Amino acid sequence: MGSGQPPSPLSRGDSGKVCDWSEIENGNLDALGESEDVRKKPRFEDRELVQNAEDAGATLVEVLHETRKVQCPRAHNAVQKFLKGPALCLYNNATFTTDDWEGIRKLSDSIKKDDPLKVGQFGLGFKSVFHITDAVTIISGDKVLFMDPSEPENKMCRIVSLKKLTNICPLEDCLLFWSNYMSTQNINDGHFAATLFWFPLRESPSKISDTVYSHSHVTRLFQSFGVEAPVCLTFLNSLEKICLKRINENHNNIEIIHEVELISPCMTEVQQKRRDFKQKLLKCNGIPSQTITCYYEATIQSVKGNSTEEQIMHILHYLPGSSEASSVVWKGKDSSGHMPLVGVAAPSVKHGSSWSSGHIFCFLPLPLESSNSTNLPVHINGFFALDQNRRHVKWKTEESNNEPEVCIRFVLLWVNVGLRDITS
Repeated sequence: MGSGQPPSPLSRGDSGKVCDWSEIENGNLDALGESEDVRKKPRFEDRELVQNAEDAGATLVEVLHETRKVQCPRAHNAVQKFLKGPALCLYNNATFTTDDWEGIRKLSDSIKKDDPLKVGQFGLGFKSVFHITDAVTIISGDKVLFMDPSEPENKMCRIVSLKKLTNICPLEDCLLFWSNYMSTQNINDGHFAATLFWFPLRESPSKISDTVYSHSHVTRLFQSFGVEAPVCLTFLNSLEKICLKRINENHNNIEIIHEVELISPCMTEVQQKRRDFKQKLLKCNGIPSQTITCYYEATIQSVKGNSTEEQIMHILHYLPGSSEASSVVWKGKDSSGHMPLVGVAAPSVKHGSSWSSGHIFCFLPLPLESSNSTNLPVHINGFFALDQNRRHVKWKTEESNNEPEVCIRFVLLWVNVGLRDITS
């Protein structure tokens, strides 16, 4: 990678045939709009793709900071802008569905908005990646997607089968980029049972954004994750582990920056309870005839360098039956339905911990600010409507009658029920 003489314009893959870039499937992508549109969107936070991984049912997420300045000159010219570093690589151990492939190509809307079980149902997350990059590569299942919003609309997305990836990029270069997660067999067989995002960091202003994303920006991104790490897995139903890593430019070794994991002496039982609860939610589509609950005790372990912090949580998920939930009405765009799923988590008090007092969650914790405090000894979770930057609850006003809303009184009602069940 980054050296040697380029061969003929295109490498030959497993089929022995030259792949013509113009013949790669074009996927329609809703127009991103002018660069000003990107600047108005929420800033990039790795939690956005944590949400996507949770929605996909992944149990593991890894964020890898590739600090080396690498290129792939032997790849086809059209993909060289996608295959370079420094970059951020995001991996999760779930595979894209057909709906995921369709949804990821629609930047101005989200197929999740009508799905009551999706954390990222408002569709704001993925667009934020264009704060840090101009070109996105996604590998999942049997497909590879190259996305460049600066291209004409009919060329913004290009899809190639994984088995033919070596037709446009030599195998050894693919492995030098992604060997931490992919093998030669994955590429030769044309199947990758996971999902990988590759975001080359923007090194100069572009048509998409003026934001230049440097090493220090990624460092701050990782540090911001560290603030919420002790509680970030509390109300999720799939994810069990999040790991932040860095490939050091001088030594080419991988350094673990921060690792967060849900652990328990009875982890198999906890995993089964979470799976069963999620299956019940899927089966009833958020509207059960009878109340559904899920209670377990687990520890969130946060390891950063030589420091280990553990927070024991007593966690209750609560979805009332249709008769109990009849007083709750979800009002949103297109009259979207939404389930009144709430959660309560009672932390074992730890002196000096920023999270020892109650906090508001919308599956992931809102920023550690006084306005997001519950003023209770427990954390509460609900499908709250959030403001545009997804950092604060959007409380109902006369001007926002058509906005989605979860009634705080209803949440607090079930907090009382949850506290009774946890302490009984």
